[in-house]
Amino acid sequence: YSTLDSTYYTITEADSAIGSAVSSATTTLRSEIAGSFNGLLFNPTFVNYPTTPGVPTSWSSWSTPASVTRQTGKISPYAARITTTGGVDGGVYQTITGVPTGRYFIEFTTELITGAYTGAAVYVQRTSDGATIAFYKLTTTADVNGDVSSSKTGIRHFRPDDFAYTATDGSVNVYLMGHW
Repeated sequence: YSTLDSTYYTITEADSAIGSAVSSATTTLRSEIAGSFNGLLFNPTFVNYPTTPGVPTSWSSWSTPASVTRQTGKISPYAARITTTGGVDGGVYQTITGVPTGRYFIEFTTELITGAYTGAAVYVQRTSDGATIAFYKLTTTADVNGDVSSSKTGIRHFRPDDFAYTATDGSVNVYLMGHW
């Protein structure tokens, strides 16, 4: 025994129902993507940066930067200003554990105040064997506007191609290098 029930809609009602369903699905998808990907770094935008001079919470000094100081941020409340001397390695880094094999992307924003990007880079290294996973030299990496410059001052946003990571121990170091 079955019952067949028919409901008829006008074109306007059908379009409205479809539009509502698509909007709901799009909102849900955006919410799931935003909720599921919080990034691998802890404190990536330096929101937690209680003291200066010093490094942001969850970051450590790498080598011997001349100084790392908290500055007012352009995108978030704070920024880390890494001042280095030419020919001397220095910056900040963070070790991330539990990273599975996969494809990842990285994006970063910089502001060159004085000098040049010579020696400045973002570097991702596998900790188990020191293998280079990704190395973005700011003198040769194009920003989102396609500009490649070692001396362009002001704010620049970078979103280079994604990179592959093959896990060994699932641990990587991410370096923000004022100079290398």
